[in-house]
Amino acid sequence: MNSIAVRVFIALVAVAALCAANSSKAQKPPVAVTPPLAAAVDKGAKWLASVQGADGGWAQLRALPSDAYATGVALYALRQAGSSPKDAAYQRGVRFLLSSQRDDGSWYVPSRSPKVQPYFQSGFPHNHDQWISAAATSWATAALAEAVEPARNAASLSK
Repeated sequence: MNSIAVRVFIALVAVAALCAANSSKAQKPPVAVTPPLAAAVDKGAKWLASVQGADGGWAQLRALPSDAYATGVALYALRQAGSSPKDAAYQRGVRFLLSSQRDDGSWYVPSRSPKVQPYFQSGFPHNHDQWISAAATSWATAALAEAVEPARNAASLSK
């Protein structure tokens, strides 16, 4: 992604978070969803769907392969922006996540950051790549949870 794409992606995540906050009936909405804001969310969601990889995932940068971190964030943002889990793009993303999940239930994403801090094992798999992989696993899990039908999700919580 170029710098403009990164800004749009960050803006979409921020707007999706505002939309999610607005959907809470327990608190006063922090911002009104005006027609221009709704149009911006829709435009951002369409752009995000357009940069989905052929494998169904999203990449952190165009030069990198798709991974669970970028895919989880993208799917979560799409869902919060109003996309249905039944949409083709969402389903392709879910298939990517399910096919890239490790046997231990985690997702592995290699770290791109320089190793400047002393290493220690947190208990999460993937050694030196454990921190980004833990974040990727969290985003992937959130995205998959959003794919569950609301009635089924609510029913499982009431048991």
